[in-house]
Amino acid sequence: MRELNDYESADVAAEVLETAVDRDLIANSLGLLAHLGRGEHLPAIRRHLTASEPIIRARAVAALGNVGAPADHPAMTAALADPSPWVALRAAEALRDARALPSVGELDLASHPRAELVRQLLAGHQA
Repeated sequence: MRELNDYESADVAAEVLETAVDRDLIANSLGLLAHLGRGEHLPAIRRHLTASEPIIRARAVAALGNVGAPADHPAMTAALADPSPWVALRAAEALRDARALPSVGELDLASHPRAELVRQLLAGHQA
């Protein structure tokens, strides 16, 4: 569906996220929303930012990076500290893609758990 750019499928994916419990179904629905989602799908995406499964949190933060609003930047920044390096990586990429990477001054990088990741993305972003 994603490769067909079937925008109506995003509405179906958002509906699926209301009741789905299967990890793969949720992760794939979030992946579809990352590519085809719109503002009205944000509540469905945001709901999964705190899921117990790292793959779901990673897909949710990636979708938020593509669909989210400036008000979502703090949630993406908070995801940099996620215990899963994959979630943190997706958060950093989402912030980069949203042109909202925190500056070195905005993060206490000395104690930040993903300091090196943020430094690398900031260096690549400024190059």
